[in-house]
Amino acid sequence: MTTGTIKFYNSEKGFGFVTANETKEDFFFYFKTLLYEPCMLGDKVTFKVVKSRKYPGKLEASEVLIAQ
Repeated sequence: MTTGTIKFYNSEKGFGFVTANETKEDFFFYFKTLLYEPCMLGDKVTFKVVKSRKYPGKLEASEVLIAQ
């Protein structure tokens, strides 16, 4: 799992971006990939980096979980 911080989140549109702590790279995520609870700007999270199904050659965050 990768750790990071919620950089942007739009609950109305159902997507956001998370910044990885180690690489400072931003990853897109969909609301449906959030596990258990909604997120807020600045929340610390863990997530998996996966290949995008919609955009070949791109990576995105999946299984986004608020860190304890």
